[in-house]
Amino acid sequence: LGPPPLALVQGGSLRTWSYRDAAVARVQVLLTSDGLPLDADLELWHGPTNAPCKVRVYAEDARLRPFRATIETPRGPNSLGVRNLGPMEYPFSACVAAAASAPPSSDCICSAVSVQGGGVRTFPVLARVESVQVFLATEGRPLNARIE
Repeated sequence: LGPPPLALVQGGSLRTWSYRDAAVARVQVLLTSDGLPLDADLELWHGPTNAPCKVRVYAEDARLRPFRATIETPRGPNSLGVRNLGPMEYPFSACVAAAASAPPSSDCICSAVSVQGGGVRTFPVLARVESVQVFLATEGRPLNARIE
């Protein structure tokens, strides 16, 4: 079997993927466009209260800089929604698939730093770097972060 197909998400619409199997520990998400801006909300609904975990994504050119993420989906069943917040003229493509991906790299874990609430932390990125790995985790507390 090949990779799952990309689903077109029109401006103002919502596309959902559901995983009822508790064995699905994480999903991989890919959002891309034909060079147009991408403005999206990702929502993971899980648990007995279905309280969503939300991620807001914005990219000026999602062909040049597509959004890729691995999202933990503990204690299934889970649903992941992708909402296009842009106008009808700015559709994008989305793919969500159960992942057998590895946990964050040892380099990522070893370089982890704690950022207190309201804090700002910057990391220099050289021009030759093509991608970075960002790992966000808490000790069970709510997480509110902005990555630019």
